[in-house]
Amino acid sequence: FKFFMQASKLSDYISSLNDAKENVFVAKEQQKQTKGSFNQIKERYFQCKQQYDALINTEKQEHNIKNWIIAEKWMRYNEEAGKVNRYEDKVQRAQSKVTKGKEQLQRLRDDMNKKMEIAMNAKNELQKKQSASEKYITPINGLKAKMAKLDSERKNMGRNASSKRKFVDQSRRKIRDYQKQYDQCVKQLQNDERGRKLAQLQRQINDGTQKLNQYRNQREPLQQKSEKTIEMKDNEDKLNRRMNDRHSKQNEVSGLQSQLSGVSQQNHRSELFADPQMKFRHITVRQIRAELQRYRSKFSRPPIGPLGEYIKMVPDQDSNKLNRHIQIVQGVLKNTLYSFLVNTRADLELFKKIMRNKFRYVPPALQWDYQDRPFQIEANVFDGYRTRDADGPIIRVVDMFTVKDNNPWIYNAIITNATPERVYAHGTLNGAKRLLQELDQHKLKRIANIMTYREERLYVVKRKGSTVSGNPIRSTNPILQSDTSQFKAWLNQELSRATNELTVINQNINELRRFVQQSKQQTQ
Repeated sequence: FKFFMQASKLSDYISSLNDAKENVFVAKEQQKQTKGSFNQIKERYFQCKQQYDALINTEKQEHNIKNWIIAEKWMRYNEEAGKVNRYEDKVQRAQSKVTKGKEQLQRLRDDMNKKMEIAMNAKNELQKKQSASEKYITPINGLKAKMAKLDSERKNMGRNASSKRKFVDQSRRKIRDYQKQYDQCVKQLQNDERGRKLAQLQRQINDGTQKLNQYRNQREPLQQKSEKTIEMKDNEDKLNRRMNDRHSKQNEVSGLQSQLSGVSQQNHRSELFADPQMKFRHITVRQIRAELQRYRSKFSRPPIGPLGEYIKMVPDQDSNKLNRHIQIVQGVLKNTLYSFLVNTRADLELFKKIMRNKFRYVPPALQWDYQDRPFQIEANVFDGYRTRDADGPIIRVVDMFTVKDNNPWIYNAIITNATPERVYAHGTLNGAKRLLQELDQHKLKRIANIMTYREERLYVVKRKGSTVSGNPIRSTNPILQSDTSQFKAWLNQELSRATNELTVINQNINELRRFVQQSKQQTQ
């Protein structure tokens, strides 16, 4: 403060103010003493007034200086606040990038797990195909040995044909030479003196022509045999290739048939909810529906059920994985699967009354007001959450199944009654416990429990306070089904295509075998 007063020269002004006050006081005393000296007092007054005005200006300047200091501090504050806002924006952008990076990493891990699973399946299929192909190795090796023998015979015939061809060329050259000598002799001989030499040349020409004709007669069957051998070799190569094609196609047909058999077994499984003879104690679903049909007009909306009939599992090619998902969904939905759904409280009371009067028993029933739009459930708590590869992904139970025809009334009733959107499935028992221990309170409030899917038994894991416990639950027979109609139609289409191709390959193999047999008979 002293430094500020000295720098702004306010200390001098304050001392001047004190002097002025003292002068005013002295002037007042002098006025009292000298009342007659008005002019002197007036001049003194103007001097004091000038000093007072100077002092007032000094106070105004001091006030302005304070305002300037405050303005400077506000300017600095606004500048620092802008920097802080920019830093916060950068931090938020960095956090969003980190979140996106975690999501991308999780997606990459999921893709990698899927690819590893596909690779393992392909490896197992390859091993099966190799074991199945061993029985074809011996006949193929026999065919290869026969092919090598025929190839050597073909090469020998080619060498023989080459030597014969050289002999023919030499004979032709000799014939041309003899013809030249003959022409020369004809020109030179004008009489019978050299007839003997001409006759000798004529005999040589005739002998060469006869030998050439004999060679041509011998060469034609050899050439035909060589051509037949080459054709037989090509047919055997084609036969081997088609045999390999048939083996691959047979493996493809076997794989499609096994997949189709698995889907058929799933569809021929105990179709509990689709069976009108399913019983609630001593009454069947058909009897319940018939009684409800009689009183259909008395309900605000006809009851439907059991709700398990409208639940379809998300299909999966791995039957073991699908069965485990079915057990998890059945363990979460429980009695909801066997319940009928009514619209209002009055409909519920009417339902109970009808069942009690007719059957002396009331099947399980739920009441939920009809709605034509499904609930918007909250986002998955573990979206972008990084887990260990050994523990597997985290799957929400509500994502394991769908509702037939996307019926919003049934969907909303199931969500309200069983809350499958708050139940998750994850890896092993230890992995699920470790996951719950790592979660904060905000996420724990949005999770009911976690169920395991990589244990021999099914466990439900819960956390209460700092204690995490896992209890086994009884396994049930899989009664829910997945909608495999499209997958089954595709399998049938692929199986028909592969079967037709296999038939064509077998026809080609039979034709090639007949050609090879004919070629062998002709070359013998």
